[in-house]
Amino acid sequence: MEKGYKQAEKAARQLKSITEHCGNTYIWSSPYMRAWQTALVLEEELRIKYVQQMDFIANGTAQDLIANIKAAGSTDCLIIVGHEPYLGEWVKEITGESVEFKKCQIAVLEFREGSYLEGSFKLLDRE
Repeated sequence: MEKGYKQAEKAARQLKSITEHCGNTYIWSSPYMRAWQTALVLEEELRIKYVQQMDFIANGTAQDLIANIKAAGSTDCLIIVGHEPYLGEWVKEITGESVEFKKCQIAVLEFREGSYLEGSFKLLDRE
């Protein structure tokens, strides 16, 4: 867990500059233990109040993700803690970009009113 905890802390430092401009930040996590542990580290480091396990993140589709984003309504920032291959597949389906996520790697996608904002995709380098 030590290595994973340090990776999650590094991810939190990268996310801090993004989330500090958000009014409401949510963390949605896969219910799998390692993802949930990462989500809890992010919650603590970023002082986020809204953290929830979402079953669809463990094996859902990009359509499930988009439906849940639309249902959430006015979320300023959303952090999703999940797994490969699903995260990579979702990014490809939504943005057209091929990505293979490494552990604790971060991708940033912007949505407006439940729709992906074209050209907003960024893959952050791991520290």
